Amino acid sequence: CRRRGLSHVFQKMVSNVPSSSFYWDSIDPVTTKTVVVDAKKRERFERKELSVKNGGVKKRSRVSIIQNSRPISKVPYSRQLSVAESCTRSCPLPVTQPPLAVKPRRVVALDCEMVGVAPKDRSALARCSIVDCRGQIVYDRYIRPKGEIVNFRTKYSGIRPYHMVGAVPMHSALSEIHTILKNTIIVGHDLAGDFSALQYKHPQQFIYDTSNCKRLRLMSDLPVNQKASLKKLSYFLLNRSIQVGRRGHDSVEDARATMDLYLLSKRSEGDCNFLSDSYWEGQRHIKY
Repeated sequence: CRRRGLSHVFQKMVSNVPSSSFYWDSIDPVTTKTVVVDAKKRERFERKELSVKNGGVKKRSRVSIIQNSRPISKVPYSRQLSVAESCTRSCPLPVTQPPLAVKPRRVVALDCEMVGVAPKDRSALARCSIVDCRGQIVYDRYIRPKGEIVNFRTKYSGIRPYHMVGAVPMHSALSEIHTILKNTIIVGHDLAGDFSALQYKHPQQFIYDTSNCKRLRLMSDLPVNQKASLKKLSYFLLNRSIQVGRRGHDSVEDARATMDLYLLSKRSEGDCNFLSDSYWEGQRHIKY
């Protein structure tokens, strides 16, 4: 009836029907048959009828909400500051600590001597020497390698059979050397062979190899594209003769020479200018 515009006819027909029969068995005015209404619709009609009896629930408009709302109390700024201070006192903010200072690395110079062991006369560690930047000995031990020694290489290593009498076992020597070399700047000459014998890996940025330093070759007037021996670098730059005589090489002497070369190159870093033409013409601005 509502869709066909006959709502007024429906209201007249239903006005005489009791409310209970309307909710449960309502009469369709078109087909004049009783229609059963389910419980959800019944509850909906009851709520609507109850709200109409009670005057209905009116929705509050935006204007009424603004008019009937309580005014906001204006707190003075000084009071706000005092409240903020009390909050910070009760719940203090975490204090940011300054970053920890990076501990500087100690500079040490390393040199190792090798002997030949069976089979095939392979190189093995027989002596290791470590000195600090002042040339004082940090570690200097003769080490007994694993396997039978077939060649002492005395001419180059300076090691003789009697040095192996009180030598330190390999496993204990390696653990002690690794502990000393940890968190340091290692200086040496041709350190690849020494690290291989020591079974040790070190960060590349903390390794200074005098055999790869072009600055030292330039300072000593040696070919830049060729590796220079430690003996030549010491002779030209330090005015020192090493690895001379029948005794062979001395690892402590070699370590001290590499440390002095390292200090010399570091002192001359600020005195040379690679961008000037006079530098490449032979007029080197390096203070010895």
